[in-house]
Amino acid sequence: MTYTLLMEETFDLVYQTNFPVKSKKKFLRFMSLIILRGFVCLDCLEKNEKSTNNTFSLRDYKRKDLICDMENPKNLFKLLMYYTKFNIESK
Repeated sequence: MTYTLLMEETFDLVYQTNFPVKSKKKFLRFMSLIILRGFVCLDCLEKNEKSTNNTFSLRDYKRKDLICDMENPKNLFKLLMYYTKFNIESK
């Protein structure tokens, strides 16, 4: 929830600048891909925590569990789903 609020606050602040609207939208499309990757990583973290009684326990995870491969088709699809969910283009 905090991450979502910070993302929305960032977008609002960008729109308050004096740059042309077209430039703001272009910048936010680029930034949103970076920000939304964070959601995919948070999903991976959440999945790990579910396996350890909702507590982050580093020693209980394998190295593979701690890597969020953003080139994995599943994670790319999740990124696109978040892009759609937050409707970045219409902001």
